Amino acid sequence: MKFIPKSLTAALLISIALGSMPQVARSFDKDSLEKLVKQYTVRIRSGSADPGSGFIVARRGNRYTVISAEHVLRGGNDPKSENPKCTLLKMHDGEVYRVPRESIRLLSRNDLAVFEFESPRDYPVAKLSDYEYPLNSNRDYKTGINSSTAGLETKELISNKQLNRKEFYTFAAGYPNLSQGNDMADNCSDSLTDATIWSGEDKLIFSPGLLADTSGTAIANPESRINNYELLYTNITEVGMSGGPMVDPNGRVIGMHGRSDGKRLGSQGQIIAQYLEEAGESTDSRLTFGMSAGIPTSSILRLSSGLKIDKNTLSITNSPPNTPVVDITAWDKRNPYKSDGQTDVLYWFQRGNQEWRLNQFDEAQRSFDRALEADRKRKNIFQHFGYFLKGFVYTRSQQYTQALENCGKATEVPEGREFYDAWRCKAASLAYLGQFPSATSAMNKAIQIQETKSSQGSKQNPSDYAVLAELLWQQGQHNGALIQVSNAISLRQDQDLGESASLYNLQATILTSLNQYDAAIEKCDRALAINPNYSTALTTKGLVFQKQGKKEPAEALFRQATQLNSQDSNAWNNLGFALYELDRSQEALTAFDRAVQLNPDDVAARQNRDDLRKALKP
Repeated sequence: MKFIPKSLTAALLISIALGSMPQVARSFDKDSLEKLVKQYTVRIRSGSADPGSGFIVARRGNRYTVISAEHVLRGGNDPKSENPKCTLLKMHDGEVYRVPRESIRLLSRNDLAVFEFESPRDYPVAKLSDYEYPLNSNRDYKTGINSSTAGLETKELISNKQLNRKEFYTFAAGYPNLSQGNDMADNCSDSLTDATIWSGEDKLIFSPGLLADTSGTAIANPESRINNYELLYTNITEVGMSGGPMVDPNGRVIGMHGRSDGKRLGSQGQIIAQYLEEAGESTDSRLTFGMSAGIPTSSILRLSSGLKIDKNTLSITNSPPNTPVVDITAWDKRNPYKSDGQTDVLYWFQRGNQEWRLNQFDEAQRSFDRALEADRKRKNIFQHFGYFLKGFVYTRSQQYTQALENCGKATEVPEGREFYDAWRCKAASLAYLGQFPSATSAMNKAIQIQETKSSQGSKQNPSDYAVLAELLWQQGQHNGALIQVSNAISLRQDQDLGESASLYNLQATILTSLNQYDAAIEKCDRALAINPNYSTALTTKGLVFQKQGKKEPAEALFRQATQLNSQDSNAWNNLGFALYELDRSQEALTAFDRAVQLNPDDVAARQNRDDLRKALKP
């Protein structure tokens, strides 16, 4: 009888668009949650900047502290310029307050702003959540020997389904800038009583969506993730919502919203900007694709000293949130773009991008097809963007053959205009199809394009090197994989990003394949020091102990992993194998049953369960 403990899996999102289908919705009181969040969410007007949002995080007596995005307060001003002369904020009850100029602290490198105001009124303070979400998606591999790689141990992908990925719903709150208000007066006192400076209605947008990533891996372009923008989500957001809170179903702030993944385009399809800040007006050629982006609470807390925030004044929790199922498909699409002869193409692109975020994948593909059809009448200016969007969404809906076809078309652009995002999309599609050498070539091409841009001031993407490391590990090129994951870690340090538990777990995975067990355990411990709730690192450490013959410690780690993430079939399967090795067959069978119940497509767990059942028959 042969049992198959799961192969070590790198807990890294390899796709630029990972996710899973929503579950059936059950009752959830969204209105009460919105009412709570609205009370600590504020509207902001600052100097020449356009309206934005923010949220209250602390109170001492009548003095309140607010967090927002630096670009909301600074607007288009020089980052080295002085603080804006006049900043006002409007509360949910209609009260308007002046922000003392000397209270404003700006971190332009991290796009964060903190300021204070005084009020005798009683306003709620947001609770901050520093919970580390288990968003990794495990993959099943079968170990083999490939003669074409000089006998190196290689990995064959058993299933390209995204396994054990738990869904977490989140909500974006803020005040959209649907119409432009009047300019602020030179005299701040005059603006304080001028209702015309506030554009549109005081209508809070409270948009549901799925949390996709907390490490920036799933973002399409590295320029979108500078300034610690590593929190990614599918919520539909709009200009004016920059600086607003991202909250969990308990109303706790998990980050600050500020950007959308996408491009600002010229009339001939040239890229003017690599990401979209959600402040200002929505009249330019903005092509939103991918997800919305924010700065996670963990980064805000890490940078709190630079913002001169006293952590003792903050309400912080790291407990897991409630996990209700939210019907995001019922959320209204928002189309601030008019459909006319000049904007039909972008209109359908934007519409499709909103539709897939609402899990309306077929509708999104039809919208992209309409955009491509309209673009053919305009000399195919935006064709490569259209095919990329189709490939992106096919990846999201786990239709990888179609994703590869469209992402491949998106790479077919004239020399000098190479499309980095498309090559990354192609690499992800190939990887999910188990075509690792081709995926490696595509990923190297994406890195090459971005390295060329980096010489012109752009940023390299640490996630690219992490994905390349996993691809090399899959092909048995372990030393090369170690080099690339080290490159990823170094780039994060250079870009002032926080440490990544998943990267150290990936290092541990590779070191285990090299039989460097002590070094692997050290990296697992490093990952767990960063995120004590990271069940994947516990599983990896347990597998190392198994290889060392430490059966009892391995079983304890697998059991702890199932307690941290009870929905992880990988951890249950490994617990079952550890129990079997300890001659606790009935307990092992229970663990295998649980793994298969959680994930019927888990090949290793299903085979282990079936083999053990046969062995236990009288």
